Amino acid sequence: MRQQEFPMYYPPPVHPYHFQDGGAFWPNPYAYRKVAMLPVGEAIVGLVGLVGWMANYYGQLYMKYKDAAATCAYEFPYQWHKIEECLIHTYGVPRAEAEQIVSTMRYWFHKFKAAGLMLPDPAGRWITKWGAITLTKRFDPATGAYVMDGTYNWAPTGTLTGTLVAPDYLYGTWKDNQPLGDKPTEGKFIMRFTFDEHDRPVFNGSFGYGNDAYANKWSGRQDLTSHG
Repeated sequence: MRQQEFPMYYPPPVHPYHFQDGGAFWPNPYAYRKVAMLPVGEAIVGLVGLVGWMANYYGQLYMKYKDAAATCAYEFPYQWHKIEECLIHTYGVPRAEAEQIVSTMRYWFHKFKAAGLMLPDPAGRWITKWGAITLTKRFDPATGAYVMDGTYNWAPTGTLTGTLVAPDYLYGTWKDNQPLGDKPTEGKFIMRFTFDEHDRPVFNGSFGYGNDAYANKWSGRQDLTSHG
């Protein structure tokens, strides 16, 4: 797979939510601005490229090990220790140089994350307390927005469809494929994608029945072994 070196830009909403119902957010898909979003794995590859772009010394280091660094970063996204060990044990990079590469990657990752420019890719497998959600992303040329289609493996199975109303906010509907008693079989959901304190991609949000998107809280973490 060809890796991208720097952020992709596309137009998500400027003010995606207004506040109602005691502070709950609601999406506004009609206002736009540019925000950088880097997919899982490829985000780290972008940081490897930035090593060469930001400083001459690290530029030389990047050019020397760019293929190894890109491969290890894609294989172990956001897993700094594993990236370092991959460089050392798989590609024979001297430990001191591997540490310098990874340290610089982490530095710029945290800089971008603090500025709100480093976001997880929603596509992939997400683990929740109920089970797993799998999301795929496609571009809808009719609306100019990214759409997420997905499935979940509980209740006993179901589907999700939503629109990325901002790079980190997914708003959509869920539907159980098989009814469970007299429970409603569909509703709305919200997912906000971010990183936790350990640099792991996670989501937080809510879901409800019918037109209610706020009745229940939910959260999950991305299964980084499934990003490819």
